[in-house]
Amino acid sequence: MNWKSTGWKFLLVVFSIAYGVVMLGLNGMPISDLYSTSPYHRYQALALLHGHFYLSDSIYAIQPGLAWHNGQVHQVWGLGVGIWLLPFQAAWSLFGGGVFPDRIALAAAFALLGYYSIITGIS
Repeated sequence: MNWKSTGWKFLLVVFSIAYGVVMLGLNGMPISDLYSTSPYHRYQALALLHGHFYLSDSIYAIQPGLAWHNGQVHQVWGLGVGIWLLPFQAAWSLFGGGVFPDRIALAAAFALLGYYSIITGIS
């Protein structure tokens, strides 16, 4: 059995995509919900596209989970997810979209994890 053949790679990609979709369903939200309940990572990706780290410069934009620092509103969970969403948001914006559905980016991350895990385990 040659796992490097095109047929096996195709099956691996299909399995990885299915894994990503199944992982989305395991958190209790319907798979059809494309946006997570917390919008701050999406806002962070949009802010990064506009060339800054802060979400707003108005004190009235403060919500639970945000922080006020040096006259700007910041989210407090770091930039990792915002940076992961950045290429998805940039491509989505090029085609005229508003805010990219962040759960699709999460499914892509799970699919890449599944693909990497299987390839590493086989090698």
